[in-house]
Amino acid sequence: MVLVETVNWILSLLIMLLDIGMILVGILYIFKKPRTLIINFFKKNGLWIVFVLALLSTLGSLFFSEIAMYEPCKLCWFQRIFMYPLVIISGIALWKKINNIVFITIPMALIGLIISGYHYVIQFLPLVITCSIDGTDCTTMPFLTFGYVTIPMMAFTAFLAIIISSCLYAKK
Repeated sequence: MVLVETVNWILSLLIMLLDIGMILVGILYIFKKPRTLIINFFKKNGLWIVFVLALLSTLGSLFFSEIAMYEPCKLCWFQRIFMYPLVIISGIALWKKINNIVFITIPMALIGLIISGYHYVIQFLPLVITCSIDGTDCTTMPFLTFGYVTIPMMAFTAFLAIIISSCLYAKK
């Protein structure tokens, strides 16, 4: 299906660009002047970034399960449990102008990051205990783009970017 392959490629490209962007932010953060610019940018836009990342991640996961027909495994469901509410939480925070939601976004994203990191590892090291008792095996890889991007890597990158955005947004 051309649509599925195209969306897989576009989302994988966005993840690769987000990975590169996070590395650049980390490198630039070392220097004093760029650090101030980065903090100011995230103080103004951090909540929007969290919202957009969570929304795109949610829409992407729904695309994979409902249109591409990739059956989510148990670990995918656990990752969704921690991503989907971030859309609502950050959306309400934007609407109501609530600034202190990092106490919610960071723990939720951190748990999702751990689950997606574990999920990514077992895709490449299937000797580790998996979650396949019934249903889809967690080691299943419907696609592998750019030699490293899988669905759990997409989730991992999104959770990490949400954590970084939340931390920089809260930076005083």
